[in-house]
Amino acid sequence: MNYTQALEAVVDWKENNPEKFQAWEWFGMGIKKAEIWQYYNGNEDAIPFQKAVGGEFSEAYDWQHREDHPELYNQDMPENFHLED
Repeated sequence: MNYTQALEAVVDWKENNPEKFQAWEWFGMGIKKAEIWQYYNGNEDAIPFQKAVGGEFSEAYDWQHREDHPELYNQDMPENFHLED
């Protein structure tokens, strides 16, 4: 995911998934505070915006959403489809 795609993803969340957007706002504020702290302490290594959106935040959020709402996923699959006979 590049920077432009990351911006588009955040805008899409704002319009179509307000719950995820709100979670991103809190996550993003934490990243911003970490960047400021790192800058003033002589360490300029910060997580790139596109990595924060596409990797760190989105993957974790989507995984947790699937864990919290299993009824929304794999509805067309038979029960225990993942288990071997």
